[in-house]
Amino acid sequence: MMVEFRDRVEELENWHEGKGVILRGNGCNFCSGADLKFAKASTARDGLEMSEWMRDALVRLQRLPLVSVCLVHGPCFGGGAELAVFCDYLIAADDVRFGFVQGKMGIVTAWGAGTR
Repeated sequence: MMVEFRDRVEELENWHEGKGVILRGNGCNFCSGADLKFAKASTARDGLEMSEWMRDALVRLQRLPLVSVCLVHGPCFGGGAELAVFCDYLIAADDVRFGFVQGKMGIVTAWGAGTR
């Protein structure tokens, strides 16, 4: 999913016909964040590289000359919550539950949301 997200951001960097972009989940929630099985199986170095890679994609999203709107529904945890706050506007449904669960894992918001 992260690779697809970064690919879409790259496409948007070269798209000059639009005025904005809408991010939304496809299913019962917006985004529950990174795959924890992958995170547990990764080394500290892998985790750092993934965090830097995703932070770069989110900063690139933020710098687009487009208005970004995030439509959030259902659970929105971890990396999903970080993604949501990088958009210019966030519209939340009544059933949204936000959670920066990184602290429970002993880490900080590694993609940069703590500075937003």
